[in-house]
Amino acid sequence: MKITIKELNGFLQQDDFYNLSDKIYNSHVEKAIEIIIKNRMEKPIVLLCGPSGASKTTTAQKITQGLINKGINCGYLSMDDYFFSLSEKEKTLTDSANLEAPERVD
Repeated sequence: MKITIKELNGFLQQDDFYNLSDKIYNSHVEKAIEIIIKNRMEKPIVLLCGPSGASKTTTAQKITQGLINKGINCGYLSMDDYFFSLSEKEKTLTDSANLEAPERVD
């Protein structure tokens, strides 16, 4: 699907842009839930990947809650909190500290 900048700008200016986007996103989550349920015996683990800020954790939470609502016992493992907490000194050095160094991994 090819979308031009003009089309994108027009879409973003619609009054219901947020609601329409949210509706589309939720329909994709519901479709994923259906597929997971259908294939859960052969594929009991679902992995989500994507760049930082792509809503992987939010999507995992929504899928988990949707499956629980349908009577399926499940959970998710978030990788959002995998670094040690910052020390007081590190909090003051955030511009120069390497916050993603291997030594920071908990």
